[in-house]
Amino acid sequence: EAPLAGARALLELDPSNRDFQLATAVALRQSGNNLEAQKLFEKLLGDPRYGTLARKHLEDMYGIEGLSQRVPPGLPRLVRPGGQRLEFRAGTRYLQRRTRSGWENFYIKGVNIGPATPGNFASDAPNLVEVYAQWLERIAQMGANAVRAYTILPPAFYRALKRHNERGLPQLYLLQEIWLVGPQQTNFFQAGVENEARDEVARVIDAIHGQGDLPMRKGHASGLYVEDVSDQVLALLIGRELEPHLVLANNEFNSAQSTFSGTYVSLPNGNATEVWLARLLDFAAGYEQDKYNQQHPLSIVNWPPLDPLEHPSEAGLIEEFNFRKRMGEKLGDLPAVYDDNDAVSVDDARLQPEPSFRAGLFSSYHVYPFYPDFLLHEPTLLRERDAAGPNSYFGYLKALKDHYSKMPLLIAEYGI
Repeated sequence: EAPLAGARALLELDPSNRDFQLATAVALRQSGNNLEAQKLFEKLLGDPRYGTLARKHLEDMYGIEGLSQRVPPGLPRLVRPGGQRLEFRAGTRYLQRRTRSGWENFYIKGVNIGPATPGNFASDAPNLVEVYAQWLERIAQMGANAVRAYTILPPAFYRALKRHNERGLPQLYLLQEIWLVGPQQTNFFQAGVENEARDEVARVIDAIHGQGDLPMRKGHASGLYVEDVSDQVLALLIGRELEPHLVLANNEFNSAQSTFSGTYVSLPNGNATEVWLARLLDFAAGYEQDKYNQQHPLSIVNWPPLDPLEHPSEAGLIEEFNFRKRMGEKLGDLPAVYDDNDAVSVDDARLQPEPSFRAGLFSSYHVYPFYPDFLLHEPTLLRERDAAGPNSYFGYLKALKDHYSKMPLLIAEYGI
């Protein structure tokens, strides 16, 4: 903000100075004022010194680099549809897609898009339509029908997705994750943490509806999102795989929080973290319904360390520590922060969609064949077999699905 104030002051003294115009435009963009920055960049387009640089900024903001197209004039005018839009919903066992003849079960065959590219940090995603267009084409050729984004990607991705589906190629639907909660945030109900989470939910929903104005933030995509891909979004995933120590700390800080009654999502009985997630799901459904008259199926992002199943073979760190001491090992002190994988649960089945939320809820898990240890050693899981023999991974999937028998279960990550 300080450089922006200084640049503005200089520009007021000499409004026609190209150096001051550029400095102010860049400071505006860096401080999140994209639309105001655009006006100044456009003034510089014909300038022999700064025209190319101004065009580069505008192309990056809209994700149109290399497309040789006119710079969009800003965000499109928002017109809220008169009728509610509902293209997908959560059935009892499957997510379902609306067709001309009614609702059909939709079996997801997906690919996760990690935007890291050689020579760049993993958080520095490419912003070129041609890159994502090639990825999407190859993903479709594999036979996939969906892609998942861990967090909001640069504008070029959503432009590429829309172009891909408009070209008549095999359709790819988007599972859009909304990444929340930093590794040091142990009290989710603090005003700053909860407000930031709600802001991120709103930013992502605006972006998929072509109304996104995202500021520059470290580790996040930014720019102006003008492509409405909401009819190509299969579902929204709220949160990330929370570490058990964060859930335990949040539950302890907020032990009085056990129920939530929302307009779209409720929690009759649960722990504080489940209450916090229910509130976010309710906010997400309400924000999209009120602003865009549309609903998408919703899920929280979960994983085996937080599942509601019992795993007797899983030892906690203190239990393991004491056992190793009895075996004669010389050990140091326990770490200040550690994560036990069967110490606390986040149970999606406790969340309930209200009648007003027609899109519904489903369960989303990341399940790997090598972690946690109970996937390798739990006797009840090892008794399960497939055509190749004992298969504890298959056993775990069956146990998980038995628990989530009344809602679709999506394995959103797997493998090694």
